[in-house]
Amino acid sequence: MKKYIISYKRTIALFVVALSTLPSILNAQNFTDAVFDSVVVTPVNLTRFTAEKNEKNVQLNWTTATEKSNSHFNIQRSLDEINFENIAKVITKGNSSNIQNYTYLDANVPDISLYYRLQQVDVDGKATLSSIVLVKYTKISNAELSIYPNPITNHSAIITLKNAPIGKYNVVVKTLIGETIFISAINTSGNSAILLPASVSKGLYIVNVISVNGKTSLTQKIIIE
Repeated sequence: MKKYIISYKRTIALFVVALSTLPSILNAQNFTDAVFDSVVVTPVNLTRFTAEKNEKNVQLNWTTATEKSNSHFNIQRSLDEINFENIAKVITKGNSSNIQNYTYLDANVPDISLYYRLQQVDVDGKATLSSIVLVKYTKISNAELSIYPNPITNHSAIITLKNAPIGKYNVVVKTLIGETIFISAINTSGNSAILLPASVSKGLYIVNVISVNGKTSLTQKIIIE
């Protein structure tokens, strides 16, 4: 009988010890989960991308907070915000958890408005694009942009360019936060009709009319009713 009593007491003691250590085991598991969660990162965390013109040059600057398996950046430039070309390649740090600063000088640029973006390329070849930044060329001109009617009803309007250089132009309609909702090609010969998608909601929008060579850029706000 004594042996059974001793065995029973030993079993109770072991059970109490197990209960007392259970919180520690659970906490250890939670800590492990937190550690695994913390290493799930994106290849590149881009925190800043700017472009500034200084005389004939454009200075590009960008900053990353973290980098993982990153190969390089392709610097891309466009005249019309639609067709981009690679103009330079900048090798990156590869792997880094510290802030990294990059810079590139686009020298001897033409006197036109230019659009820039970064294409980030991983070591496995996958690529992602940054947001687009504009370096606007301002030149004294008597060119005028007319949009009628404004406010726009039935999503249709007439665009007229006065005193603008002869040639083809792109009409780009954007939201106030920069989202492009419509693109169309026009020219300077007479009036040009545009028909916005019926899905475009009522509100205030920005219209950019840009020559295909980038030398002329006109902007006007419109209201869609």
